[in-house]
Amino acid sequence: MHRLFLHGIGVAPSKVKRIRRRQRTIDAMRKLDSGASMADLAVEEGFFDQAHMNHELKVLTGFAPAALYRSLAVN
Repeated sequence: MHRLFLHGIGVAPSKVKRIRRRQRTIDAMRKLDSGASMADLAVEEGFFDQAHMNHELKVLTGFAPAALYRSLAVN
């Protein structure tokens, strides 16, 4: 399976899983109300904890989750 992903998509299955989880988290942030907990969001989206989510989102987007949330709320 690993070789099929690399050949067909160009990335490993684990990388696809990480990217998809980040995308789901960003989508969930768009629907989040202002009083919601980022820690709860992290657990709901399958991250180990909030720090794990913070790191993953920063790697993908270049923004800390709070800044990302504010930019999504404006758009």
